[in-house]
Amino acid sequence: MGQLQDLGEFGFIQRIQNRFPQQFKDGVLGMGDDCAIIPVSADRCTLVTTDMLIQNVHFLLDAISPDDLGYKSLAVSISDISAMGGHPTYAFVSIGIPQHLPISWLDSFYDGFFKLCQAEGILLLGGDTTSSQHDLVVNVCLLGEAVPSELKLRSFAKPKDLVCVTGTLGDSGAGLRVLLESLPKTQDADVLVARHHHPRLYTQEAKWLAKSPYVHAMMDVSDGIDSDIRHILHASKVGARIQVEQLPLSKELLRYGKENDFDLHELALTGGEDYCLLFTLDSQAFQDIAKAYHQAFSTPFFVIGEITEKADLEYKNHDQEIQFGRKGYDHFRSGI
Repeated sequence: MGQLQDLGEFGFIQRIQNRFPQQFKDGVLGMGDDCAIIPVSADRCTLVTTDMLIQNVHFLLDAISPDDLGYKSLAVSISDISAMGGHPTYAFVSIGIPQHLPISWLDSFYDGFFKLCQAEGILLLGGDTTSSQHDLVVNVCLLGEAVPSELKLRSFAKPKDLVCVTGTLGDSGAGLRVLLESLPKTQDADVLVARHHHPRLYTQEAKWLAKSPYVHAMMDVSDGIDSDIRHILHASKVGARIQVEQLPLSKELLRYGKENDFDLHELALTGGEDYCLLFTLDSQAFQDIAKAYHQAFSTPFFVIGEITEKADLEYKNHDQEIQFGRKGYDHFRSGI
């Protein structure tokens, strides 16, 4: 096993963890969740996350506007903070800049970044700038705060919990396919590409869910349900049964997918970068929580499955068990 693609992203992360058998004091969490956790006091902790975006790996420079890239560079980190039950506070952005990029492009990139900072009350404290010989590289480190009792970890899922998401699935993956495969440019295609470049954030929904003791594990959908649910299952030592007929799909994806022969269920499970929330919920509290959530946000969340005691991941279409050839995103086994 001498190559990264043999080990995979998550095997490599585990390999790093095994080399650093550090003893943390109570309340500290390192690798293994959406954010690191650093206790500050009995009623407050600091969250830390970092995300790197690389040209031709995470984005196509000629296909995305600089302000959208600035927005998305920060949005993916905000999504991590929110999914832990916290709110973002301070940002650091480092950027490796190829010489061909004009100043006007960089101004627009930082405009998009700054607009989202303003919207979320985030202060930019610094970062690093350097030249890059070929491709653009952006790295964001984001700090946040949370109440320890409201933290939602991947390890909190329990058997018989319902598996839920706060938004539709597959739109971002479909938008990426439009770009990569030069698919027909229709109004629906434009919507899907926009959702890939400018993902909606669920910060208020995350704060609301974090306050409920009936919401157990939570994370954001960045690599696709197939990859992300496995993190929860591994951390919580449980399994899951996903009902693919219950996956929420947007009307734009349904129309465009039918016109272009998409496997919609596979796309919803493996497309990634939807950045809605994936959470597990005590089934006994479902009716009350669903009603209160709809009253608060005028939209439902969606039940897509159930946590099981048997530690495996099962997909069903109604009563029929099904298999998917494609898996969720893995940085060392997948490409853009």
